[in-house]
Amino acid sequence: MKIKKINFITLIFVLFFCNIFSQQKTPYQNKIDQLYSTYFRALQIDESLIHFAKKSNDWSIITKSREFSNAVHSSNKNLIITLTSALEAKIKDAEKLKNATDLKNDLIKKEIEKNELELIKLKKEKELLIKEKLWKEKKFENSDYNNIVNNIESEFSNWLEKGEFEKKENFIDRIQNKSKSKFDAICYEKILKRIEEKDKISPSLNFEKYNSEEEYFNFNIIINELKITDTLKVNINDAENFKKGAYLAEINEKENDWHFIEYEIFPKFLVLKYLDKIVKKIKISNQNEMKLNFSSKNFNFKNDYLNDSIFEFNYINYKNYLEEEERKLNEEKAKQELILNRERAKQDSIFKSNIVYNNPDLNSLPYGVVQKDKNDYSVLNKFRDDFGIKIYNAIQKNDILKKELKNCETKTKEYRTIYYDNRITFIIKFIIEKDGSISNASVDRNNCPQLIDLVTHLLSESEKWNPGINENQIVRTSWSFDVSINSMKQKKK
Repeated sequence: MKIKKINFITLIFVLFFCNIFSQQKTPYQNKIDQLYSTYFRALQIDESLIHFAKKSNDWSIITKSREFSNAVHSSNKNLIITLTSALEAKIKDAEKLKNATDLKNDLIKKEIEKNELELIKLKKEKELLIKEKLWKEKKFENSDYNNIVNNIESEFSNWLEKGEFEKKENFIDRIQNKSKSKFDAICYEKILKRIEEKDKISPSLNFEKYNSEEEYFNFNIIINELKITDTLKVNINDAENFKKGAYLAEINEKENDWHFIEYEIFPKFLVLKYLDKIVKKIKISNQNEMKLNFSSKNFNFKNDYLNDSIFEFNYINYKNYLEEEERKLNEEKAKQELILNRERAKQDSIFKSNIVYNNPDLNSLPYGVVQKDKNDYSVLNKFRDDFGIKIYNAIQKNDILKKELKNCETKTKEYRTIYYDNRITFIIKFIIEKDGSISNASVDRNNCPQLIDLVTHLLSESEKWNPGINENQIVRTSWSFDVSINSMKQKKK
């Protein structure tokens, strides 16, 4: 109540007692001066201040003073109410004294009041605009867009500098021929980095009341300060459970594109899911969206060798370019892998074809030699004897080999290495190839070099053998047998 009364008095002073009219006061004005002088004296306001306010025709000088404020707070509350009520009644009664001059002054003062209120309104609007501008500037300063722009400018500017260990000709070539690709790569990298650094987008999903007659929901999505509204048809039998169980999910980053909305990065789409199935793809957009595109002309890049070049970066085009390059690379990798696998298969085949089996299902035998019983070695013994005779006959035709044979007999006597009775033994090893030919012939445990050469030569000239069989496949087979001869003539048994 006290505050209300004081505000009323202040308003009266502002509206009616400014010294902007004639110097000669009307009876109404004199009456008002008398009323306020009495009122302020009752509050024990200093007489000199009352006189100054009266002379200035501005009683608000007192109401705005500290002395008046102290007087109101220190006086009895009931006294203030009584004095103020009496003043209001007497001011209202004094209005009967108004003449044409007072009425004219009232109109002028109302116009002044109107103008002052308009000025106050304009001032508040201006202050609001300034606050909004400052808020937008601060918001822009912390925005995704400004963050990306600053990072692009910083990194590309550093790239435009000549390296400490870089030749001038290499530097010029780099700037003139690689700046565009580098600018694109930096722009794309900074966009992706901001997307990764940005707090996980957690949109809220709100369904409005279900329209049971037309069977649809109105719903809205709020992402940060962005609001998206949409509609979805839902069968009335599913509506209650759908409202409880539907949820939003982001589209996979590689599948989704992004854009700026009011300088913040948002995915272009979200999906509404129910029971892990997509029921609607929702576009995230408004009138303040921008593509993730940048132009070098909007940056403060300085380099004498750029030759006023302008680079335009388009996020979608660059993303498609990278995906195409990745596809080509994957195709080339797949092609190389196919060639490599074929080569491996070839090598495996070669390896397998070169495996030598020691114990195949069916042993290799010389042509014409038939072993009816696996444990019957008589046919093989006959083959060994015949081959020994063949070696002996070949020795008898060569004097050098005869002498070698005698030397070997002597050594055998001395060392008694294998057999007694002056016998020379050859342990022959070789491989039967798949076509029945002999390869890798060798002689082990024998100290007669020239005779060894003869034995391996005769073996290589022998007729083809039957190849070995393993798991119904023809395979290479290892073979070995021993042959003994002496100086006595060999006879067939």
